[in-house]
Amino acid sequence: MGVFLGLIIVNATYLFVAFLINEKNAKYLLSGYNMMSEKEREKIDLHKYLKFFKSFFIGLMISSSIIFSVLYFISDIKTAGIGYIAFKGIMFFYFIIKGHYSFKVK
Repeated sequence: MGVFLGLIIVNATYLFVAFLINEKNAKYLLSGYNMMSEKEREKIDLHKYLKFFKSFFIGLMISSSIIFSVLYFISDIKTAGIGYIAFKGIMFFYFIIKGHYSFKVK
């Protein structure tokens, strides 16, 4: 049961991050964006990016929980952990690529 407590804590963190960052505080809290100059920030469609950011973290929370739970019940804790970590790695790779190339103002 302790394993699921860890899952709940990670999910709560993702949910907190998804709803914490908004257009008003992004220039302070959003990694990468907070280091840009005002001129560079104008080149980013922040509204669309934050919409993607929020939906990504909520989707990651739900999908990774499902993957972990299914693997845990059909296999063992080790397989579930490996699947969970591998899935998150792939998804964060997608997040970085999509975030870098999709939200620049043309």
